Amino acid sequence: MFLLIISIIFVGSFNSFSTLIEQILFPFDYSENSNLFGFIFLIAGGISTLFIGKIVDKFKKYKLIYQLMLLLCLDSIFLIGIGLYF
Repeated sequence: MFLLIISIIFVGSFNSFSTLIEQILFPFDYSENSNLFGFIFLIAGGISTLFIGKIVDKFKKYKLIYQLMLLLCLDSIFLIGIGLYF
């Protein structure tokens, strides 16, 4: 049940970020580059999925790695929000 909740948070954060990326970047005059930011976001996610998959297969610590990825996901969302305002 815990992994289901974490999965819902991952999918929700990905969908909300990819949907709102143009509105997030508009006040900072980066809205014309929003497609590029979305593309980089998708490519980085795909590459990190390959690495995380190999790590999970090697150590068999599914729950621990999933929890660490949740913390990294929430931290990155927080840092993106802070970084846009400074």
